[in-house]
Amino acid sequence: MTEPTPESVPLRYDHLPATHFIHRAAMRTITTPAGSGVDAIVEIDVTDETTNGAGGLQGGMVATLIDCAAGSAVRHHVGLDSGFATQDLAIHYLAALRHGPARAIARMRKVGGRAVVVQVDVVDMGDSERLCALGTATFALLGERRSS
Repeated sequence: MTEPTPESVPLRYDHLPATHFIHRAAMRTITTPAGSGVDAIVEIDVTDETTNGAGGLQGGMVATLIDCAAGSAVRHHVGLDSGFATQDLAIHYLAALRHGPARAIARMRKVGGRAVVVQVDVVDMGDSERLCALGTATFALLGERRSS
């Protein structure tokens, strides 16, 4: 398991019980470089608990990682008072993610009045940052956006 550094902190979902699987997955956010065009980065380690029978990160964990990274981008860069919800999630699995950590890199692509579209690349940091999955998430905006 990768230890948190000043550049990484555990992903927090304070509204969920401590026993919820999202906490047990030990996802963490990584500081995004200023001016990089990246809106959020979330990582998870590849462990015996998160792999499938073939030794790769389980597809459902990849989907959860994409959803969490995209949601982090929306939460931190759109700013909502009443929240948002995943409306659609499309994933293209390109290669098995075997080494880890798995890193989801989220970029806002479209911010509209009622929805936000986020693109997420998932790479295997232990395999030369090999691209393993592409995700597109659409979030419905449920409340009023805060003025900047």
